[in-house]
Amino acid sequence: GVLQNVAVASGQYVTAGATLFQVIKLNTLWVRVPVYVGLLDELKADSTVQVRLLDQPDSKAVPARRINAPPSANPMSATADLYFQLDNVKGQFQPGELVVVALPLSQNEQRKVIPREAVLWDIQGTSWVYVHSGPQEYRRSRILIDYTTDTEAILTYGPDDGTAVVTAGAAELFGTEFGAKK
Repeated sequence: GVLQNVAVASGQYVTAGATLFQVIKLNTLWVRVPVYVGLLDELKADSTVQVRLLDQPDSKAVPARRINAPPSANPMSATADLYFQLDNVKGQFQPGELVVVALPLSQNEQRKVIPREAVLWDIQGTSWVYVHSGPQEYRRSRILIDYTTDTEAILTYGPDDGTAVVTAGAAELFGTEFGAKK
């Protein structure tokens, strides 16, 4: 186990039965995932999810299974918490670490998908992509993102299927369009 909490100091008097320290096992961890309540019906019930460390995008994802836990929610952000149990025998996860969790949806449907690096946001938070409109010509096109994965943005609204989008240099086009001022 791992020493989690020390309740006394050296030389301190303690009463019989007082807690001196806490030791925890890290072989199994719970992952709390706040999910927008509007998406709860779209998630696969009792499915296995994939969990990886947030700060290590190339790390291998580890499966975790959904468990029943005391219900919790955040009404300010309209989220309900789902809990998943993660086997941590190799010790790659620590309590309190930020992770990325891939939640499978219950229905398969055709959606517009673009590379995540093609997405730009303006000062109002609107999302855009640059589409190829002619030889060495590009125009900005508004998109509405439903959700993202590590590498893709899944769209509710966007360019027509088969439209070429700029993935390298989109920020430079944005800067050229609006100009950089001192």
